[in-house]
Amino acid sequence: MKHINKILLFCMTCFLFGCGHKNVSGLQDFKNWLADESNGYTITKSINGLNVAVSLLPPEYMAAMDMDKKQMTNASAYDSLVSAYKYQVNLLMCINSKDDQNVLYKGIKDQTEYSQRLNELNFAIENLASLNGNGKNYRPVLTAFENNYGLTNDIKINILFTPTTSKDELLTASTLDFEYADESFGLGTIHCFFDKKNISNNLPVLNRFKN
Repeated sequence: MKHINKILLFCMTCFLFGCGHKNVSGLQDFKNWLADESNGYTITKSINGLNVAVSLLPPEYMAAMDMDKKQMTNASAYDSLVSAYKYQVNLLMCINSKDDQNVLYKGIKDQTEYSQRLNELNFAIENLASLNGNGKNYRPVLTAFENNYGLTNDIKINILFTPTTSKDELLTASTLDFEYADESFGLGTIHCFFDKKNISNNLPVLNRFKN
């Protein structure tokens, strides 16, 4: 009887709080899950009237984006992409204004300052961003500023870090410290500290990639 009661209690716990991976139907659901700071993948700083959110994009999400772009649903191809992405670190930095103004123009006085800001966002991020992990300092191998041409009020920058010595050195790092030395928005130097002990392993699973 005690054994049966334990099983019933376990089932009730799963029903109330959720057990196993959450199934999601699309990338937007996955993105929303990552944006929930309680899951540990996104850290937000509020500085000088701006919100700076840095998201650690897991291999599963990166693979899903690739599959989505190619309109592929093959589970084996998805698994192969996940295996390839797991050795690198992909970050997304999003900056928006608390007053809902277009952050790209915030504090800009003339065309010269606007051109300088665009130049920094497009070409200087590799020198302003870094990642610390496993006792090493890494510089981005690729950055990409998503120019939305004023369609939204925020700006997004994708930042990629790859191993420099051994294939799994970033994968095995227990902590990752992202540093960004801002020169455009008056943010100063920002640190976002990702501790893998505080990051949920219970990643969502896209239904179309399930085996």
